[in-house]
Amino acid sequence: MRDLILLRFRGLITLRLNEDGIEGVRLLVLVAVLFVLSGPAFAAVPSPPEKPIRVRALKIPPPPAMPEAKLCPMDGAPWEEGEASHYADMLAGSPTAFGGAYDPDGLTAAHLSLPEGTRIMVRNLDNRKSVILTVTDRGPFAGGRTDFPRIIDVSGRAARILGFYGGIAPVALHRCGG
Repeated sequence: MRDLILLRFRGLITLRLNEDGIEGVRLLVLVAVLFVLSGPAFAAVPSPPEKPIRVRALKIPPPPAMPEAKLCPMDGAPWEEGEASHYADMLAGSPTAFGGAYDPDGLTAAHLSLPEGTRIMVRNLDNRKSVILTVTDRGPFAGGRTDFPRIIDVSGRAARILGFYGGIAPVALHRCGG
């Protein structure tokens, strides 16, 4: 009897080919049936459906309506037009004409005739930007063109807002509050 070993798996299953056929076929069939029946255990298990992520919209209240017209009521025409310049930053902390210290980060201005504490809207005529300032000093004392005189000095922060820091700009002044 001649045996030919076709398959040996860790000593558990041995298939031999002899004159009678293949021995161990029954065991192989049994293993195959068990493997097929246990297929769902090895199959990919579908993941449970994902819960939708609930995103709550963040409700941000709109900023309070503060149009310039309400902060600085205007009569229509500007009160004064001319050139604006800004204080030099090296003057920070120096006394103003009214006794306070100059703050380049404040929203302040110097005007030759307006009383201390007067609020004015300064509008850059080149770019239409505007800011409301409080008069805290006298000036400007620099000249200007005779046809368009220098009428106001503004703080460094105001000059940045108005878009002319480091230079001069044509502006219109509107008195706030009448």
